[in-house]
Amino acid sequence: MKNTAPSLMRRIAGMLYDFCVAIILALVISYIGIALLNTPVEAGSITAYFFFFTQLLTGLSYFIYYCVHKDNTAGMWVWKLRMLDSKSGNKPSPIQITIRYFSLLIIIASGLIIGSKALSLGVFGSFLMGLSTLGLSFLWMFKDSQQRLLHEALSNTHLIDISQK
Repeated sequence: MKNTAPSLMRRIAGMLYDFCVAIILALVISYIGIALLNTPVEAGSITAYFFFFTQLLTGLSYFIYYCVHKDNTAGMWVWKLRMLDSKSGNKPSPIQITIRYFSLLIIIASGLIIGSKALSLGVFGSFLMGLSTLGLSFLWMFKDSQQRLLHEALSNTHLIDISQK
């Protein structure tokens, strides 16, 4: 059976599911760290940056572990998706997953930064700008011959629909 690209709605649903799981993991780790510190964390402090870095690594670790060792993440499992290396058709490497993860974060963050700094939008406007840059990543799918999103093309990965297998 030929590998087919999943629909846009299933991609979005899988992404939202995985986003929620990654956020929950990052928050749990942060709450444990704050409880161990037993002191408030001031914005802009070294501790705040440490927690931010820890949250980024927690999300990355989630994606690397589940994509490399379990074939797919929770969101991909629920929505019957699988991530593959675009060239070989095998599991993606940890480097590819890292590129995919950070390129998606950069795409979203660029919209947030443009909204807040360049356009002086408020929180809601910056959030909408972040969503619009994410939308541009989705538009890439219509240009790409393999129907990959921008962060997939940058990491040489793609999703396939495994619901019919």
